[in-house]
Amino acid sequence: MVLSRSNNLFRGDVIKDRLIATNGRPSGFDYMRIVLAVSILLWHTVALSAGASAVHSLPLNILEPFSLLLVPMFFALSGFLVAGSLERSKTLVSFLGLRVFRIIPAL
Repeated sequence: MVLSRSNNLFRGDVIKDRLIATNGRPSGFDYMRIVLAVSILLWHTVALSAGASAVHSLPLNILEPFSLLLVPMFFALSGFLVAGSLERSKTLVSFLGLRVFRIIPAL
């Protein structure tokens, strides 16, 4: 069975349509980055508030292997987003200028 736009089973846009509508910049990755950043923040909050030994005794101890992947996933995703920004920039100077305007306020 082939899914088409006229089929009642398929009511959403296809990925190509969403990329065209957002000029090649889907927002799902931004949401993923926010979820990862908040997860890292919460994990470190527990570790700093109650100590590292408390983290290991949490009932959610099954999430500990996942917690080791949070930071690498965050940096990998951020790298993909920065690479996408570089690809969309007209010149290297404009890309570097945008990066400076993004980083300086945080400093």
